Amino acid sequence: MIIGGGFYISYLASYKSIGEPIYTDNFEKRKNDILKSNSINVDIYPNPNKGYIEIKLSGNTDDYFSLDITDIKGNIIYKKNNIKSNCIVDISTQPKGIYFIKASVGYDVFIRKIIYQ
Repeated sequence: MIIGGGFYISYLASYKSIGEPIYTDNFEKRKNDILKSNSINVDIYPNPNKGYIEIKLSGNTDDYFSLDITDIKGNIIYKKNNIKSNCIVDISTQPKGIYFIKASVGYDVFIRKIIYQ
């Protein structure tokens, strides 16, 4: 899982006990808020934004993706499933602040912090 903010994560593992991984995956962060896992890209822009966010799925996949946007308190403000390749989300009715976008494609989950200003 990637949480935005300019971090580069090359390998992530979660352990149930010492030396016993229960989840592993490889990720990398590329320029301009493009998140990549294996050969799937999730583009999220602009960030910061003025209330409209574009999310695009590209790469080597025929899968649909689902999208959740939550506020800083964890309240879901937007939820949509079965998105084929891209969508534009209007959050302009929400208070300005920090939000989290969670895009799920099969077993890949991308989480990105966005700022609505």
